[in-house]
Amino acid sequence: MAEKKTSSPSPSPSPDDAAASSAASSTGSTDGLASALGLDAGPAFDGGDDAGPLALEEPPAPEIRWQLSTVKGLLTAQGMATHSLIAVDKDSEEWIHTQADLNAIAPPLTNILNRYDVTRAASAAGDELALIMGLAGYATRSIRERQQALAALREEEDGPQPITGIQPDHPQEQPWTTEQ
Repeated sequence: MAEKKTSSPSPSPSPDDAAASSAASSTGSTDGLASALGLDAGPAFDGGDDAGPLALEEPPAPEIRWQLSTVKGLLTAQGMATHSLIAVDKDSEEWIHTQADLNAIAPPLTNILNRYDVTRAASAAGDELALIMGLAGYATRSIRERQQALAALREEEDGPQPITGIQPDHPQEQPWTTEQ
């Protein structure tokens, strides 16, 4: 079968013709003015897809996620802060997470924190949060130790205090003894 050819009244320009047409139109009317002013208009636009260095795609940001070590560090700081605030026996390890506690709590907590967009986004500030918790625990412990040191100093200066906490109105005389 013979192929039937039809001619169109105005054929579409080929890519080479389009580039030449674009270059001619971009230099046409301003070329005389630019040369009269002594300006160089630069190279003609070639119609390519390259828009220059501004069109470069940025690489995707690394996925931000909670790390197990960060979660363990935060749990450790939380336990120490809780201990310094509410422990009955400050020399004990009340409220401080043991290694077994950390091994049982941290992995599922890490998974939960990474599951939700809001908590996953908070991981970007994980180090800052750990620093704040660590400094809060340090400050709490230091304040408690300072209060204890000041109380001991007052006791040394004032001597023993009555159990009631109320000083008598008159000083006590020497107790009577049989020895003279």
